[in-house]
Amino acid sequence: MQPETRRDTVEQIRIETARLLLRRFAPQDKDMMIEHERDPVMMRYIRDIAADEDILERVDGFLVPWPGEERTWAALAVIPTDVDTECPIGMVCFRWESFVDERVEIGYRFHPDFQGRGYAFEAVQGVAKFLFEQLGVLRIVAYCIADNHASYRLMEKLGMQREGLLRRHSRIGGVWYDELVYGMLDTDWRQVPAGAGLE
Repeated sequence: MQPETRRDTVEQIRIETARLLLRRFAPQDKDMMIEHERDPVMMRYIRDIAADEDILERVDGFLVPWPGEERTWAALAVIPTDVDTECPIGMVCFRWESFVDERVEIGYRFHPDFQGRGYAFEAVQGVAKFLFEQLGVLRIVAYCIADNHASYRLMEKLGMQREGLLRRHSRIGGVWYDELVYGMLDTDWRQVPAGAGLE
C-alpha cells in the first residue's frame, strides 16, 4: 500500500461492530481524553500520570491528522452504541513498527466503569480486522505488564500468542515490572472463526 493511501485510509477510518463505533478522535473528545490521561486506574499499567502540559501535548497529538510515519500512534475513540452516551469510553491505538516488515503494534485502554462488558475485546477485534483485512499487515504485536491479567487474557482470547517475557522492562510508580510480548500473524487471523469471542 502506498504511503498516501495508508495515511488517507487511517484518517478516514470508521469501524462499526455490534455495540461500538471506532473513529478518529475529534476536538469534542478533548476533555474526556484529558480526564482519561489523569485517571490512575486507567493508567495503572501504562505509565505514570504526566504533568498537565505533557498530557495536553499528548492529547493534541492525537487530534491532528496522522502523519503516516513509522512509530507514530494513530488513536481511535471507542463509542458505545448500546448505551446513551456519545463520549469515548476508551481508545485503541496502533503504530507501524516497520512499514517494510508490515508489522504493527497495538494498544488499548478503557474507563473502569465500562470494563468487564466485553467492549475492549470487541474494539480490539475490530481494529485487528481492519489492520489485517484492509491495510494488509503481516503481523500485529502488543505488550502488556505481566501483572495485567485482563489485558493478556484479552489478547489470548483474540488469538494472539505469547512470544516473550521482558524482565524488569517498565517502571511505573517507582516499581519495575516484567512485560509480556504477544503477536499474531495474518495466517493466524484467517484461522480465527468469524465472530469468535463475541458470545
